[in-house]
Amino acid sequence: MSPRFMVVLTEVRPLLHPGQRRDERATPERVLEALPVADMTAARTVFSSLCGLAPVQAGRQRPKVIALSGRDTDVADDAAMSSSGTMAGVR
Repeated sequence: MSPRFMVVLTEVRPLLHPGQRRDERATPERVLEALPVADMTAARTVFSSLCGLAPVQAGRQRPKVIALSGRDTDVADDAAMSSSGTMAGVR
């Protein structure tokens, strides 16, 4: 089965100017780890595990879930999201 999601762990960049917004398209964060997964259940499991890492909890790293193609029947809910991470591209 081909991967439908990519779980990535990135390094958080400090903001250079007060009030500056982060723009991942212009200046993406450096990817530390990238894990392809086949379904949303596996993606949530890996995401939750990464949220428990000390650098993530300290705000120095950020986990993300990115949908690679198509739609998934699962919907990201607030319980699956962490204030330290992002589930992007999930409908």
